[in-house]
Amino acid sequence: MRVLKMTGFGLLSLTLMTACSTPHADAIVVEDCPKLVPAPWTGPLLIESKYDQSEATKTTLRERSEQSEAIQEQVTDFTKGLVRLGDYAINNSDDAKGKVALTCVSGWLHAWATENALLHEEATKTGVAVRKWALASIASVLLKLEQVLPGRLPADPASDKWLQAMADKVVADYDRRLDPGFSYFNNHDYWAAWAVASTGLLLDKRDYLTWADARFRRALRQLELSSSGQYAWLPNEIGREHLAANYTHYALVPLVMLAAALPPNGFELNEADQSRLDALVNFAAQSVLDPDQVGGVLKKDQKSVPDYKLAWLIPWLQLHPTHSLAKALYLDRDGDVDGYSQIGGNLEPWFGEPLTGKQSDVRLKLPGDRS
Repeated sequence: MRVLKMTGFGLLSLTLMTACSTPHADAIVVEDCPKLVPAPWTGPLLIESKYDQSEATKTTLRERSEQSEAIQEQVTDFTKGLVRLGDYAINNSDDAKGKVALTCVSGWLHAWATENALLHEEATKTGVAVRKWALASIASVLLKLEQVLPGRLPADPASDKWLQAMADKVVADYDRRLDPGFSYFNNHDYWAAWAVASTGLLLDKRDYLTWADARFRRALRQLELSSSGQYAWLPNEIGREHLAANYTHYALVPLVMLAAALPPNGFELNEADQSRLDALVNFAAQSVLDPDQVGGVLKKDQKSVPDYKLAWLIPWLQLHPTHSLAKALYLDRDGDVDGYSQIGGNLEPWFGEPLTGKQSDVRLKLPGDRS
């Protein structure tokens, strides 16, 4: 049993109850936090894909090893737990429960940071993906807390160092995929871009936004436009056949977040770029509202798109409140599209509730550029 002092906090101490290189290791106790921290995963990220990789469309689910399931579950328990704590802190910001939740957020982060979790060099393709999804979730939680409850989280150099190390790993994992000859550039790269950009916003690292912007621009160049220019689609997501609509919306989540974050930091969208992104939103909305309108692209009957994959509507409608198809899609789901853990949980406290006519003061700017 080891005791790790939480440098920079002064309020908390942490007891690490066991080595954490095997799945389902004992959890960690953080003083003043009633929620046990899942043991940091420090071993290889040897996780198998849930899809049969021998199939071109990669749409057939397969049974994975117990080890793969256990590692991913341990990482997911951490990220989803952190999301719940962040949302709880916001929902109870004026009482002691909210303060406890913030203590838990700080303690949980420090626990994984001091063990260098998720940084192992050995990783499968899915393991690499799990690392970047985890970073996207964690950084989004922290950005949201910074926006909604500014100054409430104490500074912790160990956590900052870990987040930077994670972002650097994601950059190394995905850097070469920008090569023009790499034909599978897809939603994985968009999520990597948001994971790195959101970390850059937290740590005041413009080079991270520059890296993310290059991936965002590549995504816009990938779009194929209908003859009318009204619709645009991402061909690699369409290739998922009956999951094409699902993956289009899944890809839109990080793309819309990047569209919200990059322009305020000097990475402007010109009129042509904005038009292409609008056309992608049109296509995504029609893939749910009236698939026959885009039936020439969607060749297969589509699996229904779950509400949480429409979370991109919240920041999009904050940026473009008059976009007719986005409004129609939001209303079609009765506005119940919030709460996607991979983007940090509830977005309405951060961006505001769409269609109310109220503008939220969202400042997705590098700290050094804030007035």
